[in-house]
Amino acid sequence: MSNENNWLNVFLGLEFSSQKIESAKNFVLFWSLFERYFCGKEASLRAIDDNFTKLSDLYSMPSEITEHYYELFRNWYTSNGVVNSLIESLNFRKKYSDQNYKSKLIEILENDSASAKDKVFACFIIIYRYRNNLFHGSKRIANIETQLEIFGN
Repeated sequence: MSNENNWLNVFLGLEFSSQKIESAKNFVLFWSLFERYFCGKEASLRAIDDNFTKLSDLYSMPSEITEHYYELFRNWYTSNGVVNSLIESLNFRKKYSDQNYKSKLIEILENDSASAKDKVFACFIIIYRYRNNLFHGSKRIANIETQLEIFGN
């Protein structure tokens, strides 16, 4: 285990495995690449929405990736086909635009026949909120092991 990982374990008073820490680090690395190349260095839900529409007209995500993550998120944020209280942990801001994206996410998650394009967009919304919560300190690093299924897949 690297010195950085040892320091992190001591600082948090926890024992994370190297693999688990690497999963979170990989998320940060991939997000950085995504934000630079997909969002022109300025990620926002609006930028993702604009760029996603352009990209989805040219390229479709492999369905096995789309379905895997969408079902993972859908199982996490819905119960019996209805969005559950965990949706609030995404910490959408009170801004009108963020609330519109939250409504769009709920609409997609509750739709049993959502299109492949909508499923991918729902994943982007959730991942963006994870990014914000992680980068702005709302997501507790100490709890990250409970969500490694998301960071590590």
